[in-house]
Amino acid sequence: MVGGKVEVESDTPGILEKTIKREIKEEVGIEVLDDVFYVESKSFTINSGEQVIDIVFLCRYKSGEPVSLSEEEVAGVSWLSLDDILASDKAPYYLKDSIKKAEMIRLAVTALLLKCGGWQNDTRIESRHGGNCGSRPEMGRKRS
Repeated sequence: MVGGKVEVESDTPGILEKTIKREIKEEVGIEVLDDVFYVESKSFTINSGEQVIDIVFLCRYKSGEPVSLSEEEVAGVSWLSLDDILASDKAPYYLKDSIKKAEMIRLAVTALLLKCGGWQNDTRIESRHGGNCGSRPEMGRKRS
């Protein structure tokens, strides 16, 4: 899995999203689209005793050929289906859990896109039928 450290910049919106996009490009040579979705976060201790914070995102492929650009960080690159990952004895349970959550988000976003007519303005989901599919109804409004 691709990972890395956040490079702290002052007053930067979307710092985690920028970090994951940068790390994917640096470690496996591909670019992902701007619509990055948060899946989950957790912490654990690796074999060396170091504490790790794991933040999982769902990304969509944009361009590039996936290769391991740093074998110290990524031993190899493989494209696997959801079923392949879930059936693998080599995939740890926490990876399988994250993949299942990411798949649920992917399916929900796909359903919303089909309902609303697709992507517009990068990360906003808007209807081509005249309305914002991602907006909340007004609160506190009296009904007639």
